[in-house]
Amino acid sequence: NIGNIQGRYSFYAPLELKSGSKIMFATTIDGWSNEEIDAITIKNLNIQANVTNNIPLDIDIYAYPVDVFGNRINDVEITGFELAANTANKPLNISITGEIKRFDGIYFEAVATSPEGGSNLNPSEFIHLQDFKITISGNYITNF
Repeated sequence: NIGNIQGRYSFYAPLELKSGSKIMFATTIDGWSNEEIDAITIKNLNIQANVTNNIPLDIDIYAYPVDVFGNRINDVEITGFELAANTANKPLNISITGEIKRFDGIYFEAVATSPEGGSNLNPSEFIHLQDFKITISGNYITNF
């Protein structure tokens, strides 16, 4: 059990975005490495959650694994997630496949792009992710 994942961010608006404007949010959730995790070679990692997006922007969400030094673990295939504007309680699923060793956490990136004609953001609009679940499969090797 790696404990709870929490975060809270606020933008104070109204905020007017011109056509093609982008807002990017990035964060790393790490510190998961321990003796048990280090003994795992992960082959498949799935991230699931429920997402509500009541802002008028489409959002692309990506994630990739990081090692104990905070470096991106390369040579993996990542299937991102596209979240349409004004979507309620949509299941998010991001899949990462490949050989993942010395796994310590996940880097998340969300990029919202303003549609043609621009858009305004208001204080009552939000993106809410809940019910996170991360599952892995692979090989566990240890000495008994």
